[in-house]
Amino acid sequence: MTLDPRAKLLPTPAQLRIAAVLAQGRDTTEAAADLGLAPGTVSTTQSTANHRLGVRHRYAFIHACYVLNLLPRPVPAAPPTSGAEPHEVALLWRLALDDSHLEAATHCHLSMTALQRRLQSLRTRWNAANECHLITLGWAYGVLSASRGSAGHQLAPSATALPSARWTTQGVVLVSAYQAVSTKPSTAETAIDPTAREMSPPVLASALVTDTRGRILVLTHPQPSGGAAVSLPVVQSTGAHPPQAELANTLYSHFDVHPYQAKRLLAVDCEQWSPVLSVVCHLYLFGPLDEHQARRATQTPPPVTAQWLAPKDAIPLFPEAVVVRVRAAVDAWHSGSIAYLVGGRVQPGSPAGFQRGLRSFVEQSVAVDVDLYQAHRPKVLAEVNIVLTDPGGRALLLQPTSSRSELWELPGGGIDSDAGEGPREAAGRALRDQLGLDVPLGRLLAVDWSHGAPWLSRVAYVFRGVTLGEHDLARIRLVPHRNAAWRMVSVDDSAALVSEPLLRRLDACVTALWNNTGPLELTCGAPSHWAGPVTRSE
Repeated sequence: MTLDPRAKLLPTPAQLRIAAVLAQGRDTTEAAADLGLAPGTVSTTQSTANHRLGVRHRYAFIHACYVLNLLPRPVPAAPPTSGAEPHEVALLWRLALDDSHLEAATHCHLSMTALQRRLQSLRTRWNAANECHLITLGWAYGVLSASRGSAGHQLAPSATALPSARWTTQGVVLVSAYQAVSTKPSTAETAIDPTAREMSPPVLASALVTDTRGRILVLTHPQPSGGAAVSLPVVQSTGAHPPQAELANTLYSHFDVHPYQAKRLLAVDCEQWSPVLSVVCHLYLFGPLDEHQARRATQTPPPVTAQWLAPKDAIPLFPEAVVVRVRAAVDAWHSGSIAYLVGGRVQPGSPAGFQRGLRSFVEQSVAVDVDLYQAHRPKVLAEVNIVLTDPGGRALLLQPTSSRSELWELPGGGIDSDAGEGPREAAGRALRDQLGLDVPLGRLLAVDWSHGAPWLSRVAYVFRGVTLGEHDLARIRLVPHRNAAWRMVSVDDSAALVSEPLLRRLDACVTALWNNTGPLELTCGAPSHWAGPVTRSE
């Protein structure tokens, strides 16, 4: 049993054993010999490990392991007499943060020849075998540290324990700073760009942390004047790292929310706090957290308490100044889009955030603009399914690899409408991509509309596929990272394998197939009450 809820997101013990050997300067062949593995196994395993930590190069993976304490950090040691020149330190940091040699050369304004010459000089003076060994020695000599994080986990300098929450009149909690919102650039920012010394608007990054039950993480904290107030986790960006990275660091440090659970930007709001101060507010999506992670996230030290609430229960608890922003962010989460606000007001053209009545009012009162209209109208997900049967009438089902549940599905997928693809073309592509079969499609069996509120609604076009014989079944080739298995099952047997709406859809389509009726108009898999089957004469 996996005890650490982050275990599926972090490198496996086998991958870390390989990394520990590579960190000592061993190349692929030497590491394979030391571990009793084939060189190809070492390369493949390391490539997979890189993907888990979100980096491209093994030297950046070694640095990320030290940052996250996945490998024992090197014992501090005195550097060679000559040490490292400032330009060599800068170059070493570029590699640690996952730059390729070309990217590092471009950033340091060097030719590739000059870069290779400098790396060779540093390797010679430090007696390093390769770049992975350089990273390890950089940590040992104090040149590298966790101060800048890693390419996959950028960390912002912050306290290691949650300080006392600070309540402001604007209704935010700065969980990583004791002082009020500052308009002064950070020291790191001005060191990189002297022009940043000019006044710049502060950026607040807040998090909509979700769990698998659709709830959000809400903080409750005392106000100086007494009573309690509610907010989302919020940090003020220092400018040393992107706002989302600094927010991810705080969530990881204080709530055990792993950086890999950072998803996307939900909402942007610009507030005028005073005649001379505007604040930019970003709201990001994190999660969903499983049951164990959700429980750990609520174990915060006093005076702050954390709890999970349904969005409809949480939103009325927020200060009035942020209610609209949080509501718009929740809408953006559900609709797979983004909300744009100014002063806490959703702007025309915002893809998310409009309440139903307000959206209709805007459409009727504002001159029709195609761009704005298309932006804020609700979207629908379009997909296809293919019913492939064998001579016995059983249908083919697939077991997805990436699904959080154990449910099976019909072959099919989304329609790439932005690329000019139609339903029939999408169905043919799905058969080739998922099964390796290039077979003709039959007629349309049904169109199924699934209500999604508050999530996006879906419309599925279900096509008849060919009848699969033994030769066709033998030619099926699955893509392992997409589908784990396939099987032929009857409609009755599929009841234990598929979701209830898909069972209704499959039953209706197989019935239409054998009764030679359709196409059917379905709603959530069931025939619409006004739609009767149309008999076909083929």
